[in-house]
Amino acid sequence: MNRRPRKKARPDSSPPSSSATNAIEVPAPSTQAEESNDEPPASAGMTHLTDQEELARAQKIAKTAISSSYASYNTPELSNQLDKNGRRMIAYPCKM
Repeated sequence: MNRRPRKKARPDSSPPSSSATNAIEVPAPSTQAEESNDEPPASAGMTHLTDQEELARAQKIAKTAISSSYASYNTPELSNQLDKNGRRMIAYPCKM
C-alpha cells in the first residue's frame, strides 16, 4: 500500500497572492467639500406613512393582488408588536 507524503504546512507569515490583494478595493474617503451640495439626501425627502395608512395600503394590495400567495392569508391587520422604529407591524393572519 503506497502512502502519499504529507503536504508541508504553510507558514502563517506568507504574503497573500497578488490576485487576492487586487480583489479587495477600499473606496477613498469622501471629503466634506464633495458632500456639501444643497440637495438633501433622497431618504430625507420621503414622507413616512402612519400606521393606519400603511395598513390601508397593505389591505388594498392584498385585496387586488394577482399573486396566489395572498390567498393563504386573511386581511392584514395591525399587530401589537413594534418594529425597530417603534411603529406597529402589519400582521398577515393565516387562514388555516
